[in-house]
Amino acid sequence: LYRLKRLGAIGRYTLFRHTYFKDADIHLLDIFDRLLVRMFRHPQMRPTQMVELFELQSELSDPDDRLAYNRMVFPHRERTQAVEIQDRGTPDMDRVVVRSEIVDEHGLRYNITEPDGPADVGQLYRLFLQAGFPKSISEDDRYLVAMDQAEQIIGGVVYRLQAEGTVFLDGIVVNQTLQERGITGAILADFVTRMIAHRVTTVRTHFFLRPFYRRHGFQLDTRRGGLVRYLQE
Repeated sequence: LYRLKRLGAIGRYTLFRHTYFKDADIHLLDIFDRLLVRMFRHPQMRPTQMVELFELQSELSDPDDRLAYNRMVFPHRERTQAVEIQDRGTPDMDRVVVRSEIVDEHGLRYNITEPDGPADVGQLYRLFLQAGFPKSISEDDRYLVAMDQAEQIIGGVVYRLQAEGTVFLDGIVVNQTLQERGITGAILADFVTRMIAHRVTTVRTHFFLRPFYRRHGFQLDTRRGGLVRYLQE
């Protein structure tokens, strides 16, 4: 298992291909093999960016098969967390996104995914503005949005990639009417799980919401300033 961990995602996927899924039908195995070939040829791409992963998910209807698939793709998620791969590509460009689920302290469910366009990003920035968050806009920003069951954006995060293995979490926000329900912490936990899957080892952020971040494993970074959390696979 130690050697498998060193091989990363391709080692884990290969293990599942030749163990749990070894007796699957030939069509599913063909998709699986195409996925592995693409992972080998494009190591800089994340598997969750590959349309073959969505195709593989689409072939799975048995709940146990779905569970095994989720453990393969998202090994750090709790078994009870719902997660799926969605194809948002166009005829000219492949685009696959991860849609995950969180639950607040009242038992209400929310979905977290990448924004579907500029309108979604605008709604997220509006929440930051309403919360009095000192958020500047950068062309390097990346986003995740949290949506309620009516597909209304109720929160999200803004982050930027920095040096290899490091991201800067520039902000996290939740609609003010939904405070004190544990949603902010759940969004952060989902974000961290995604970053681990992307082989990120360090998350940095500033001092805004310092008590919140300290409760969730961040510590003072005296060398760079701000707060930092080191991630472990």
